[in-house]
Amino acid sequence: MHAAGVNPLDLLICDDILPELLHKPLPWIPGWDVSGIAESVGSDVAKFEPGDAIYDMVRLPGAGGTFVGYTAMQV
Repeated sequence: MHAAGVNPLDLLICDDILPELLHKPLPWIPGWDVSGIAESVGSDVAKFEPGDAIYDMVRLPGAGGTFVGYTAMQV
């Protein structure tokens, strides 16, 4: 990952204003917006390959987990 954005939705969930969007038990890692380089891709993925620059919003409405060094995405 090169960057993880903090958007208004992140703030609302972290402030416990929208708890219904959090579907994982605590502790959880917030964050949905991410950019970086694909480290690896699944064997059935044709659109991306390792080394591609990517950006996305992952796993909404569940806890996205982009406030970490690596994250898994499903496209």
